[in-house]
Order: sequence, then structure tokens, then C-alpha cells
Amino acid sequence: EYWENIGLPEPVVYTTAINNPVLYTIKNVRSDLTVYLKNSYLYLEEGVATKFYFTKNEKGVNIFSEDHRCVTDYFSDYIENPLCVEKTTASSTQNCWTMGFSYQSYPGYYLCKVNDSWDAMQDSQYKYWNQYKRNNSSFVGLYDLDGGSTFLFASADQRHIDHLVNNGLNINGQ
Repeated sequence: EYWENIGLPEPVVYTTAINNPVLYTIKNVRSDLTVYLKNSYLYLEEGVATKFYFTKNEKGVNIFSEDHRCVTDYFSDYIENPLCVEKTTASSTQNCWTMGFSYQSYPGYYLCKVNDSWDAMQDSQYKYWNQYKRNNSSFVGLYDLDGGSTFLFASADQRHIDHLVNNGLNINGQ
């Protein structure tokens, strides 16, 4: 996983054909737990992982589960509920995220919500995927940037490995 933890400007391969996506496991750096879907919400658990793929458009990045459901904050109240997924296969300028790298206490990539609401007061721009524990459940919600906001994206897909090599990473440790 150290290859995914070095601050690449684009740490993932963007899928262009959803019938053959580049699938990733998403792991929270602080908790060392992986993201998985349960009842259409995103939670964190050890040893359980849902695979995701990423598509890019002019506003940002859409994130889809392997079964083509888009990650969104539409049903979340940002305090009590985890992020959820909606049934859709189309990339759009809604439900977009930006990616960046944070070198703070838990180095890794952050996912920040793009402002796509007609009501800016209710939008979640500048809110980040973050790991929280409530009622004995760890979930991914939207909160301010802090140590729980960083994630790694891991994939054994050869296209991901080629992407890392093309970015100057030595996969064989030579």
C-alpha cells in the first residue's frame, strides 16, 4: 500500500467503460479499516471491503460501487448518517468529489465534496469523507478535514499497476 500513499496528483485509474471498471478497495488511514456497503450506506470494517471505481468529468470525480451505485451525500444529514449510494450508472456533474493528498498526521488522500447544490447554505462543499464511530458502528460521513479524512486506494488490477509505473513508481522495489 505504500505506493498508494505517496501523494500522486491522480492516485487512481479513471474508468471509461463501466462494463470493465478498474476496481479499488478504499481504506481509512487513521482506523486502518476498509469501506464497505451495508444497507446502501458506507461503513468501515476490518476484513470486509466493497470494491469501487472512479469516473472523471469536468467538475470532479464520481465514485461508484462495483454494482454501479453512485456514492452521494444526498440522504445524509452530515451528523448522524453515513454516506450512501444511489442506483445509477451514469457519470454526471452531480455527486462529484475532488481528490487531494494530505501530509498531516495520517498521510493519505482526501475526498472533498464539490458544491453542486442550488442552495449553497445546505451544500456540503468543503466537507470531506471522514471516519466516525457512533453507537458501536464506524461509518463514513462528511465532516471537516481532520486526521480521519484520509484514505488509500488499493487495486491489484494491472491497469492500476501500469498507472503507478507510468508515474515513476518502482513496483519491484529495485
